[in-house]
Amino acid sequence: MNAPQEKTTDPLTATMLDNLEKQMQLCKGFLCLLQEEHKALVAMDVDGLMRFSRKKEELLQHIHQLDDSIRDTTMEIARDRNSDSKTLTEIIPLLSGRTAETFDIFRKKLGAVREEILMRNLINKRFTEDTLNFLNDAISLITSGHHKHSVYAGHGPAPSKNRTPAMVSKEV
Repeated sequence: MNAPQEKTTDPLTATMLDNLEKQMQLCKGFLCLLQEEHKALVAMDVDGLMRFSRKKEELLQHIHQLDDSIRDTTMEIARDRNSDSKTLTEIIPLLSGRTAETFDIFRKKLGAVREEILMRNLINKRFTEDTLNFLNDAISLITSGHHKHSVYAGHGPAPSKNRTPAMVSKEV
């Protein structure tokens, strides 16, 4: 992490800085997994997708645990400073100059990485939906429309009415 590190004697802020550092690394790892997952989606690598799914589950579990720890430490810092602040943003003004700067840098960088995770996840989801629609349309064409229900999508958008295959998302 490129955030300025401050040696602190306050165990609560030291714990928070450590947790924020770990959270950043986990989120960056999750983002890399999503990028690799996209490659597996494009290659239609089912084994790879299953592997990525398991890795994402494990990583999400660690991220949620750290979220809980960060929330708890935030509340402890607020109590320690006689405040009713509940979020990282709210406790930043309660900290000393350099520590407050470091916390704010982590907060902003974590926010940016999480936004990127949401965007990448949406791209992968749309790619999957477009691929399933394409496969459903192709099957409908092959079977001359004998199947009224979607074969692969299970539930969701029905095959296109014009019986021509859907294009894969241009977004990807």
